Amino acid sequence: MRYHHHFEISRSGDGLITVQKPGVDEQKLVHPKQIDLHIEKDVLEKLVNSYFTDVAPILPVVTQAEFLSTPSPPPVLLYSMCLVAATRREVPSKIFDSIRFAVNNVIKADDVLSTATISNVQALLILSMSDDCHSQFVPSALSALWLRLGTAIRMVGTVVVGSGTSF
Repeated sequence: MRYHHHFEISRSGDGLITVQKPGVDEQKLVHPKQIDLHIEKDVLEKLVNSYFTDVAPILPVVTQAEFLSTPSPPPVLLYSMCLVAATRREVPSKIFDSIRFAVNNVIKADDVLSTATISNVQALLILSMSDDCHSQFVPSALSALWLRLGTAIRMVGTVVVGSGTSF
């Protein structure tokens, strides 16, 4: 009942799965570690600058000129760049956790893993630079990293063929 599933096996071996609605107490569960979702503009600016100074020279997925030519970059790309830059020791864990939470929310809300766009591919590739970007729990983080990287690789073919551009 932990995951609100109930399994029954009949004598014939056929299985039946029912999904239960969570109880009132379970609906009020809060994330054990409160996360501040408000990320200051100056923090984002510092992290983006840090990305271009420290990360982009190593693996230039997004160039500074390309990024600046976009008047409003997609949130998944902006937050992904900030998150990788926030993996440095100087960045407080509270900020890192907030950005990781924001990235994961954007990935789910914008259906990033199912929508093949250049910015989604770039964001997924950037996130693949560090397993810490995906989850606090190491086995989940590594699984998510490989799944997201594989998705980005498969998306590239769709994006390249669909747009007529090449990398």
